[in-house]
Amino acid sequence: DEGLAVTYSLVRFPSGMWINPTTGKIHWIPAFGRNGSHTVEVKATDGGGQFVTQTYNIQVKTSAYKKWDVIWGVTDSTNGRISKQDYNGKTIATYSTGGTGTYSVAVNPATGDVWATNNSSNSVSKLDKNGRQLFIKTNISKPWGIYLDSAGNAWVAENGASTVVKIAADGSRIDRFNINGIPNPKTIIGGKNGDIWVGTSTSSYGYVLRLNSSGQVLRYWKLVRPVMDLAINPNTGHTVATMWYASSSNQLAVI
Repeated sequence: DEGLAVTYSLVRFPSGMWINPTTGKIHWIPAFGRNGSHTVEVKATDGGGQFVTQTYNIQVKTSAYKKWDVIWGVTDSTNGRISKQDYNGKTIATYSTGGTGTYSVAVNPATGDVWATNNSSNSVSKLDKNGRQLFIKTNISKPWGIYLDSAGNAWVAENGASTVVKIAADGSRIDRFNINGIPNPKTIIGGKNGDIWVGTSTSSYGYVLRLNSSGQVLRYWKLVRPVMDLAINPNTGHTVATMWYASSSNQLAVI
């Protein structure tokens, strides 16, 4: 009926798809292996109960980065070994990082190169897609989280020195950035416009910091619980409004 508010919903849709009930905007990031045709049926209902539906098909094609269709993870942290698996969880191979206490890995989708932080040996390793070590950078104090920017540079949360480290893609340069004296950086990710987001954690509280691509702290927020992880919402592209982090007390917050 004219003048009544309309609510949108999905009747048929592939896994992971959702719709904004107010605007009707549909969001979906296809998972690996979801190539082919997918049927979507949208329903619009007004306040009087009247509705209409529309059905259409979406074609998903293999993307260019599908050639690196593997999962990398830490297999043996103590002895610094990482594994490469297919998307069925089958281990293809395991490799040594050259360090010990391996904490996290990051993969460059353009080249397939793999970076790893080694917390116990205070080092960061870079391997090629076949597990061959390209180089290892030492004297990085308790490295934890790692993020690769669009140029292939590695940004590392240097927990032991309360700084953020940037390692050039070819290993030729290491830069350190002070984060206003805030202790214990642990997790690090990239945001919109090249910004870097860092989460810190102590026994009772944490911080979330936003840095620009030059390593300058733009803003930070103190939280009442330690920060354990960070993520960006890819559906909106709004870094500040849609960054989620989880504290050790299983709470969520939005910045």
